[in-house]
Amino acid sequence: MREYFLKTERLGFSIWHSDDVKYANSLWGDENVTKFIAANGKMSVEEVQNRLDREIDMYRQHNIQYWPVFLLQTNM
Repeated sequence: MREYFLKTERLGFSIWHSDDVKYANSLWGDENVTKFIAANGKMSVEEVQNRLDREIDMYRQHNIQYWPVFLLQTNM
């Protein structure tokens, strides 16, 4: 079960884990998202994995990362 370090009535804030690949792909694999953060407007599966790895490393090294936010009702 996912742990949240912060909750509101609807949302749960968590940190990225290595087994969050499906969530990372649904976020960074979406061109509507990546058009704002990727130079060519999209990210490959390998680029998504690298981004996830960087987020996890940033948290380990500096205790900071872009948090995944989930709807508590669906855990998605």
